[in-house]
Parts: sequence; structure tokens; C-alpha cells
Amino acid sequence: MTSYGRLHKAQSKPSDSKSSALILQRYSSILKALSVTNSVVYDQGIVYDQGIAYAINTLAKSDKNDNTHLSRFAQLLGREDISSLLTGSKSRSRKGKGTNEDNENVAASLLPPRVALENADASIRLDAISRLKLSIENGDKDADEGLGQALLRRLATDDDAAVATAAGEIVASQLKHMVDSSSKSNAFSSLIDDLVSLAKEALAALLHWTFIGNKNDLWSPISSSDTKKQKKGKTKSKQTNVDSPLLSCISICGSVAKLILEEESLESMDMEDDHDSMTSLLCKIFVSLGAHINIGSYGTDDDSSKALHEAVFNEASNTLLQVFNNDDGKHTTVTDLVTKESKCQKLLTRFLDCSQQEKEPSPLQSRFVWFALQSYSDILQQKTEPSSVMLEISSNLALCQMQSYTVESKNSSSFQWEVDFLCDLCKKRLSLLSSGDRDGFEKGIMKLASTSSTLSFDEIVKPAIAPQFSQKENKGHGLSVLLNSCLQPHATKDGTLRLLANASTGEKRMNSKVARECIVPTLALLSHPDRSIRENMIRLLERFQTVKKDEVISDICAKATDKKSPTRSSLLMDGANTLSTLLGQVVITSGSSADVQTFLIESCKLCALTEDGNFSNGGCQASAVLLSALEKAGENVFPLSKRWEFAGHDLFKAFLEGRVTETEAMHRRLRVASLRLTVVVTLHLMN
Repeated sequence: MTSYGRLHKAQSKPSDSKSSALILQRYSSILKALSVTNSVVYDQGIVYDQGIAYAINTLAKSDKNDNTHLSRFAQLLGREDISSLLTGSKSRSRKGKGTNEDNENVAASLLPPRVALENADASIRLDAISRLKLSIENGDKDADEGLGQALLRRLATDDDAAVATAAGEIVASQLKHMVDSSSKSNAFSSLIDDLVSLAKEALAALLHWTFIGNKNDLWSPISSSDTKKQKKGKTKSKQTNVDSPLLSCISICGSVAKLILEEESLESMDMEDDHDSMTSLLCKIFVSLGAHINIGSYGTDDDSSKALHEAVFNEASNTLLQVFNNDDGKHTTVTDLVTKESKCQKLLTRFLDCSQQEKEPSPLQSRFVWFALQSYSDILQQKTEPSSVMLEISSNLALCQMQSYTVESKNSSSFQWEVDFLCDLCKKRLSLLSSGDRDGFEKGIMKLASTSSTLSFDEIVKPAIAPQFSQKENKGHGLSVLLNSCLQPHATKDGTLRLLANASTGEKRMNSKVARECIVPTLALLSHPDRSIRENMIRLLERFQTVKKDEVISDICAKATDKKSPTRSSLLMDGANTLSTLLGQVVITSGSSADVQTFLIESCKLCALTEDGNFSNGGCQASAVLLSALEKAGENVFPLSKRWEFAGHDLFKAFLEGRVTETEAMHRRLRVASLRLTVVVTLHLMN
């Protein structure tokens, strides 16, 4: 209820003294006018209680020896507890406090709650919140509609934990009531008029009170992993009541997230919207809640600290499950929720996309990443085969963490544990991909090799990909996969150079099968725009040249690697335009030109098609490059009839049968090459 309204309403109450009655009678018309004016002022958002506060402060200064004026004004305000206030003031006076300070204490207690809410004295702010809470519980219909914003602001900015806790509990309970009952018609309804502003305030409050990132926070991924293991199979202990503003912040964030999801479904949200959109804020709330689940060790033996961390863990876990679970509550653990619920997967993808633009994550983001990493690691260890979305997110999470490592990261006591954890996760993911999706496997290798952190590649990626190429049964096949990875559509220069450097460390002597399988992607990479990559390819051809009793491979490699030949230097300077010249010279100068001719053409087909007859992304790119070079070499060197017979016919047939499930750029390039062959052959036959 407004302040002047209270003064006007007090006139109807019987007065205990004639003087008070005379005051009320004399100022009745003024109070009535102020009451009406006050409602208009309030509607314009002006702080109307300042007049009352000014009157109280003025009277407090004028009452030097007694509380006469304050007592009378208190009666005007309808404060029936003036006697207890004065008694409390006198008792404090006996302990050494002066009369002026007594008056100030009484005056502060008489201030309108909304004014007292901004007082410098924490006890006065706390008393104000107590009075506001009582007013809300009593169903005061005239309660200030800006009260919700005021209490939320107090939660987000106050330095006194008791004050913030009291304010937060009111806001949290009111928001939860509105969400659960769908009732939006109370004094706090204005809070949800602008969900974007509400979400920002809620996040600001949580950041103000979180212990994550504090100097006393001794968290590390090891501690969170150990704590998680201790919780498994452990019976729930008796919970201790904990008063902390952080608990209210988590609850408020949960209510805001639920309101956002009620306003707009996640499916209809733009995942690439700006940073101040509801989608972005919902993602930040999701990350903040997840971060507080990954609490780790307590860093102290203090029981109160343990109780707080346990309470935060429970509140964040329950809130996350309540807000983001599907309608039937299918997911019973946060691990299942984060890894299997589509809403969480979309928000995780959004978070990871945004994280690529940030070099150093915040403590909150880092804590969340490890929570998600450990959740996905648990899922990958299960016998059930994970979905492609799970594998993609697990890889992106690992990359997100890896990009944060620098040389200084080695100084961390948990660095080696983190390296081992991430390496095992990458090995598991690559192992799952290698058993089924060849293209996905090659993409995964290139993605890991393209990490922005050199330290991460050396310490994590190299050990993770090494087993994929060192197994005896994969000998040779591993090198082919590595080269095809360098021909993927999103292959980076750094990633390609790292993988090629890894390829050059293999056995110096090659066998014929390996060389024949890898010759087409190797020749295709000679046309790469980067000279350092072309240099790596020539060194690889030098290794192929060590193959014994394979004249075809020897003839092809000899022309490209001969240091006295101008062709080698031309390949280094301009590989794309020199490749066709190289292939033409190989056929013309070879002692078995027909065999070389047939081998190169047929290898284009074999490189593009996998063992099951489907197209390979990297293989398609290599085949398209080489078929184009064969055409440029000339009809007299690579006749159209042979190109059609040994490659074009089968490739065109594969396209007609619809074996391409996903049209990549290299698929289109190879399709164009095969169509050119088809058209030319058709015209030739017509003539």
C-alpha cells in the first residue's frame, strides 16, 4: 500500500489521544489529496516514499530529548508497535548509545519498507524485507508492483548474505508460485513482463553469490571426479537447513528458464541469435545450473561449507531436472538428461558454438564443460551404442577444453589427469566411429588435429589417433584414412600439416599394397595451395619409391621426386597446374605406359568408392582432382574411352543408384567429372 494512502486510511482508526485526533482532522483533506497524487506518481515509476522518509528524518533530528514527534508521526503511519520500538531504543541507550542515535534507530524503523530497503544499515534492510514479506503474506492488494524488481536488485547487489537471502527467498517463492499455478496477477507479475531483463538480473544475482571462481574455491576436475565417485551408491544423508542467497539464485534461474520455455519452444528458437536474445540467456542459465552440479571437493573440513556445497548440488540438480526434462520425466539423473534430452543437446551445441569465439572460458563455463565432459564420458562407457549427436557433442566438448590449454597449463597439478581423461575420451569416440562411419571417422580425426592448441595436439590428440594407425590389421589402411582426412571439406592447414607430419614418422619402407591404395590422395594433395603441404607429399612419394618389384609405383614416384627434374620444382611452385603435366610425362616415359595409364584411371574409381560401394568424402575429392588432371593431360595420353571404361562408367552408375546420402562439395565435383565423361562419350558415339 502507498505511504500517503496509509496516512489517509489511518484517519478511520480511533485515536488514543485528543491531540492525534485533532491532527488527523486538520490534515484530513491534505492527506486525501496526497493519497490520490501518490497513486499517480507511482504509476509513473517515481519513488513516492521519499517524502515520508524525509519527514521521519527531520522529526528524528528535532526530537533531541524525547520521541514525542516521532511517536505522533508513527501513529499517523498506523504503526501500533511504537511502544516496543521506543522501549528497545531505551534499552540500547543504557548500553552506552546516545539519545540522538536512539532517535535515528526509531526513525529508521519507521521508514517505509521500500525506502528502508536501500538503507546503509543491514539490520534495517533486513527489517524492511521482513515487513514486506508480512505484507505479501497478508495479501496486501495495494502492494507496490515494483517490489519484485526491488527485491531482485537487492539480491543481486547486496553484500550482506542475510539480507540477500531474505530478499531472494521472497522472489524465488513468488516466481515459483507463478510458474506452478500459471497465476500472473500478483505484485510480482511485472517481473515477467520483460523476460530478457529478468533473466539478466537473475544471472547477475547468481554471479554475485556463486562460490565458483573465488580464491577459496579449490576445485579441480580431479576433485569433482572423486566427489562423483563417492556419491555413487551412497545413501542420502540427512540434509541440514542451509541459508544461502545462492540457493535462491538457482531457484530463480530455474523459474526464469521455465518461463522462457513456456513463452517460446526451444525448437522454434534461433540457435544463432544474438547474445542478448532469450535463446542466449536460456543457454547461459542452463550452463550456470550445470556448473553448480559439478561442485567437486569442498576445499575445507568445515561442516557448514560441506552443507552449503551439498545443498547447492541438490538444488541445481533438482532444478535442472524439473526445467529441462521432457513431459513424462523420462530422465531421472542429470547425466541422462544432459546427454540424451534433445533440449539439452541443442543448448550444449549453442554453448559450444559460442565458446569457439572465446580464447579463455570463465570459471563458470570451465566448470560446466567438465560437468558435461564427465557426463558424456559415462555415456560412452556404456554398452548401448551412442547416437551420432552424442558423439559429435562429446568431440566438441573435448575440443572446447583443449583449446584453453597453453604452455602454462602444464603447471597445474591436475593437468596430467586432464590429459589422460581427454585422451581416453577421444580414443573411445574414434574407436566407435572407426567401426562404422568411415567419413565420420576421417572428419573426427581432422577435427581433433585442427585444435588451436599445439600443446593439446601433442599431449592429447597424437596419442589418441596413434592406435588407429598402428594396429597390424590396419597397416596401410590407416595411412589411407589419414590422407583422406586431409581431403575432407573442412580440413585446415594446421590440421593437415600435423597429420602429414604424423604420416612421415611411419616406417621408411612401404609395401606395394599401401602405396597403391594411397597414390591417388597423395597425388591429389600435390595440387594443394599450400607449399608446405606439397613438400610433405613429395617426401611421402619418396617413401613410396622404396617399394620393391612395383614398376608402376616406381615410375610415378620417380618423376615427382627426381631433384634434377624441373617437374619437381614446378610441383613445389604450382602444384595445381603442374599435376597434369606430371601425369602425362609419367605415361610417356614409362616402360609400361599402358599399365600406368590403366592403374591411374582405375585408382580414381577405387579411391572414390568404399568397400561397401558408397562414396567417401575424401576419396571423392581426390578422384575429382585426378580425373580433371587426366583430362588436362590430353586425349593422346589418357584416351576418353579408357577413362570411361575404367572409371567413368562405374562412377556414373553409382550416382544413378543414389549411393550418395549427403551431398558434399566433393560429391558434386566428382559428379560433374563423371557427367562430363558421360556427355563426351555419348557425343562421340553419336558421331
